[in-house]
Amino acid sequence: MAIRTLKEYYDNDFNNCVKVHMRLEMDGLFVYGAICYDFTAFTAFTSFYVSEENLDRSFFEELLRKLKYGETQFQFDNEVTFPSPKDFPGEFETEGPFNFSLKAKFYGDTDWMDKDQIQSSRRIFIYSESNLPDNEIKDLKQFSSTLTHNLHFRSKKFMIERGEKESTLPFN
Repeated sequence: MAIRTLKEYYDNDFNNCVKVHMRLEMDGLFVYGAICYDFTAFTAFTSFYVSEENLDRSFFEELLRKLKYGETQFQFDNEVTFPSPKDFPGEFETEGPFNFSLKAKFYGDTDWMDKDQIQSSRRIFIYSESNLPDNEIKDLKQFSSTLTHNLHFRSKKFMIERGEKESTLPFN
């Protein structure tokens, strides 16, 4: 199936991760996202999908300001997406939604890995239906680094360029 929308890329990227879906309120607007736990690499990061089309750089700067590691309170959406057995050869245990816990264990391993043991990589992926000019994306990335974030901004430009490259890949 060919991916055609930015939302589909957001939904399908990072399929090797456990995605704990959440939302963050910003002035009455909910930004939906996921905390992505990559048990294979033993790292975690966040990804967001922003569906509004006419937001400017200041909106994203405010979003980045709100993200404080270990402090920001997200609203759990009572949804967790697990990787397929092909993407994670193991099993998971969860409890929640209150005092949510998540553990993973590779097949054949004796030890469970708890999500709370995983360090955040400080990577943030924003999939945005609002297009920003390249110079503003560059400024936004620089701004995010002052907050110790490592920002990856993906907009319709990302979707178009990736779609073109994917459609020209040879089949093996």
